[in-house]
Amino acid sequence: MQPATLPRSTLRRDRALQRAPFPPRECLAAAPFARQSPVRECASAARAPVLPRRLWLRGAAVALAAMVLIAHSPQDARAQDGAPIDAFRIRLEPAVEGDAFMLWVDFTITLPPRLEEAVSKGVPLSFLVEAELFEPRWYWMDDKVAASVQTYRLSFHALSRQYRLHANGQQYAFGDLADALAALGKIRDWRFVEAERIRYGKRYEGQVRIRLDPTQLPKPFQVTALTSKDWTLQTEWKRFEFKP
Repeated sequence: MQPATLPRSTLRRDRALQRAPFPPRECLAAAPFARQSPVRECASAARAPVLPRRLWLRGAAVALAAMVLIAHSPQDARAQDGAPIDAFRIRLEPAVEGDAFMLWVDFTITLPPRLEEAVSKGVPLSFLVEAELFEPRWYWMDDKVAASVQTYRLSFHALSRQYRLHANGQQYAFGDLADALAALGKIRDWRFVEAERIRYGKRYEGQVRIRLDPTQLPKPFQVTALTSKDWTLQTEWKRFEFKP
């Protein structure tokens, strides 16, 4: 009995696929168990050859270089170097009466474009200045000597074309946003801790920060503040030492 032979067209196609680069070895190894022509079973794999190792490494190097360029782009460098808020001077001074210590802080504040546009269109912005003072203890957790919060409110009055800053029950008017932000960044004569809580000769550690309070925004903007980084404005805790 003569063995069955494949048609000529099938043999020609199989020979062409066998000469294709990078034939699938796993598929060819299963040739004795193929129901049809073994190369026909592997046709789909042969049509998608694997890239040579040299080309794969070259592509990976190009992708890595692109990621490095994006990570160190000038725009990101400006965002890191020019922080929206920064505290550059913090000190505690005794009050004139001598019964308390007053906190003085200088911030540099720059609003992101989205917040600057919002306040110029009448959206009020509330800021919280938070300060804490601790007495370090090596044998236990630090003792919190004082903690206080002050609220500042920045708004724009459309009729007078003035920016208004509400602080400590007083109101100040400015014709320019930069002047209003400069005044907001100067914390003066904040009665922070009573003198009776302080022991002379001891070393204390404090921290202070300022941040935008999203809970005081109008309701539609509160949702936006939770999902957009443009509405997030705060400093990290700025630490200082105090030894009376």
